[in-house]
Amino acid sequence: MENITRMKKALQQYQQAAKKAADEIARNNEIYQHDAALEANKAVAAKRAEVKDAARAEIEAAAAAGKTKAESWARLDGSKITDDAKLLQFGMTPAQFSELTARNKNNGTMITLLAQYGKEQNKKTGASLYNHPEKHYPVETLPSLEKKIDAYEKYRGYALQLLNNVEEHPELPGIISEIENFAVRHPGTPSPLLDAIE
Repeated sequence: MENITRMKKALQQYQQAAKKAADEIARNNEIYQHDAALEANKAVAAKRAEVKDAARAEIEAAAAAGKTKAESWARLDGSKITDDAKLLQFGMTPAQFSELTARNKNNGTMITLLAQYGKEQNKKTGASLYNHPEKHYPVETLPSLEKKIDAYEKYRGYALQLLNNVEEHPELPGIISEIENFAVRHPGTPSPLLDAIE
C-alpha cells in the first residue's frame, strides 16, 4: 500500500503546485501589461511543468516498485512454508480454507499451495460459485502476481489521468475529492484492486 500512498502524495503535491500556478497566472494577468504578463506566466508554467514531471516520475517509480514487490511476493520459497501447510493433508471446509488464505495472504508461497489445494477440491466436488457454492473453495478471490501487477497498472493509469486533469482544473472540488479518495478503502465496500495489493 505504501506505493499507492506515494502516488497519492505526488498527486497532492502537484495539485497544490497547479493551484498556486493558476493563482499566480491570474495575478500576473491583473497587474502586468500583456507582454510582461506573458513573460511572467511562462516562468510560472515552466515551474508547474517541473513539478508535474516530478509527480509523473514518482507515480511511475511507485508503480514499478509495487510490481517488483509483487514479483518478490510471488517468488516461491520453501522457507516460507508454514505449519498451516500440514493442515492440507487432513482436509478442511471451504470456510476453514478461507480462514487459512486470509491468514496467509502476505505469503505468496502459501497462497500458491492453498490455491492448488482449493482447485483440486473444487474439481473433486464439481463445486463452483454457481453450482453448490457452499462446497466451493473460493480460489478466484486469492491474491496472485497477475492481480497485483494489474492493480498497480490500473492505479498508475488512474493517477496519470488525474495528473492531467489537475492541470486543466486544479481547484475543482471534484478533482480534489478524487485525489483525496485515491485508493481509500470505504468501510463496508469491497475493493478488489486494494485487496490484490494489500
